[in-house]
Amino acid sequence: FCGAYGLGSRDFRPEDVLGAYEYATGGGARQDGRKAADGEHYFVLGVDHPYAVISEERPSLLPEGVIAVRLHSIGGWGMITTGKNLGEIIGAFGEYVADRYQVVDGEGRKEALHISANPRYGSEKKGAPTAYFLVVSPERVRVNCDLRHVDAVLCCDPKAFTHTNPLEGLVQGGVFAWESDEEPEVAWQRIPHRFRREIVDKQIRLFTLPGFAIARQATDREDLQLRMQGNAFLGAFFRLSGFLKQNKIGPEHFREVVRRQYEKKFGRLGEAVVESNMRVMTGGFERVRKVEYGEIEAPDRSTMRGRAL
Repeated sequence: FCGAYGLGSRDFRPEDVLGAYEYATGGGARQDGRKAADGEHYFVLGVDHPYAVISEERPSLLPEGVIAVRLHSIGGWGMITTGKNLGEIIGAFGEYVADRYQVVDGEGRKEALHISANPRYGSEKKGAPTAYFLVVSPERVRVNCDLRHVDAVLCCDPKAFTHTNPLEGLVQGGVFAWESDEEPEVAWQRIPHRFRREIVDKQIRLFTLPGFAIARQATDREDLQLRMQGNAFLGAFFRLSGFLKQNKIGPEHFREVVRRQYEKKFGRLGEAVVESNMRVMTGGFERVRKVEYGEIEAPDRSTMRGRAL
């Protein structure tokens, strides 16, 4: 048998591995319905194509005890920077946890937390949807692809439901935090009907966060308001993910570590910039609002369109 994968830079996923195995051993078919028993020995993986094979089984290969998060945003809104900052802040906490518990791996390194982070974007993505994936794990992360099993989704894009499914892969009881300054009952109506039943069945915990409003209070520059909005969701991650409680990190230590990262990243621009980023992060931590489930058949206002004049 022979096949092709990685076409168009597609990820090589666990379900692709299983699909190739099932096809080669006679248990699966290509999208065109042809099987190995028909003498077809060629297949492709990861693309929508008549020769494509894929398994119905979609396993998560993440270790036990991980926190996996996906961030949705728009190119140019600073989410990649936010994701990098989040990874570095968690890395600093990892050093603290390793020292506290004297965690040493087989090679003598103090590593209590392992981080895997990668963005999905390109130079052509300015103004278009982007995503960022991050995993915090007590052991090495060996998965190197977009995550389809996540514990939390931080959605900085208020219009995400109009062009994608930001709930994809959220685990039972997972967290969904969404950019909105509307009342919780209105936010519920912004979710399309087809997703509401999934939210209820999976007991997904819904929250809204007025990230743009928080950023506007920190700066008058519109371009900075866009780029700083992600900092609010960084704060929301630490409020909602359970990371601080899981690793026994107090509020003072939390703020100290975040400030050090902002000083490292923005210190050359002056103390005022560091302080404004801290205000946005703290606002995100404090201003998340829980959304109670509404009626499944409540009006669908997910188009985000205003009133016609």
